[in-house]
Amino acid sequence: MRKRILLAILLLVATMAVPPAATATQQPSCSFPVTKADATGTEVSLDEQPQRVVTLSPSAAQIMWEIGAKDKVVGVTQYANYLEEADKKANVSGTGQSFVNIEKVVSLEPDLVLAPSTVPRRP
Repeated sequence: MRKRILLAILLLVATMAVPPAATATQQPSCSFPVTKADATGTEVSLDEQPQRVVTLSPSAAQIMWEIGAKDKVVGVTQYANYLEEADKKANVSGTGQSFVNIEKVVSLEPDLVLAPSTVPRRP
């Protein structure tokens, strides 16, 4: 018991001695236009910061929420409904065998569609 308390105190002291990660690293600034390669190696360019974003996976939606950009999201799939206020976004989920209602996505006029690991690579 005494060893556990000593270990807990040592861990507490050790963590207090380490500066927070937020002060140790600075976030790079993002400026536009920007060009990046996507997962397929295709170069994607954005002339301006996207204002209307549709996410086609819960992970993409959650990233937008985590970075504080949920207000830019205009459409999500039904599987992102666990996120706060996701029910206020358009549901772009398809029916039957379809995962996404493409017409719904297009009708939202997004500047950017985030589709990580959801769109199959075409030969």
